[in-house]
Amino acid sequence: MASKLSKDRRRDITVGIAGAIIGGGIYFLAIPLGIGEVQRAGWLAHPLFSRADFAPKLWGAILILASLAIIVESLVGKRKTVGAQVGENSAYGPSMVLIVYLMVIIVVYLLLFTYLSFVLASVFCLVAAIWLFGYRKMKSIAFGSAVFSIITYIIFKKLMYVRFPGIFF
Repeated sequence: MASKLSKDRRRDITVGIAGAIIGGGIYFLAIPLGIGEVQRAGWLAHPLFSRADFAPKLWGAILILASLAIIVESLVGKRKTVGAQVGENSAYGPSMVLIVYLMVIIVVYLLLFTYLSFVLASVFCLVAAIWLFGYRKMKSIAFGSAVFSIITYIIFKKLMYVRFPGIFF
């Protein structure tokens, strides 16, 4: 007789299956067939990067792999029991105050993004959110947020040719 799965493991398997279905939908259905090629120069001229469906298919594949990893971990992994996480006031999830603060951070992010720049707004949002959720090493937070924001900016600006609003880069 098969052992019963705990409620957490069943939930993880359900989330993994849903993620795999969504990832499959993104990979196979979100981009219609017959999309033309994008003209690019340098190493981006490779046929793999020249298709307009490259980024959605990449993200769909990553979502499928992550979902499969969640399913495998929930089936074979040992679950550790840990205490309440930062921002949790009970077994019912995060406190409403934490959610309100996060919503304020997102609104400020949208305003900064619109009027200043993507990089500055992203650094602010990441630093504020990471601080809000309990990590307090400010040098690590600032460095990681800046590096992540700059790399994301370069990917969107140089690889995908996305134009950003704002007066700075």
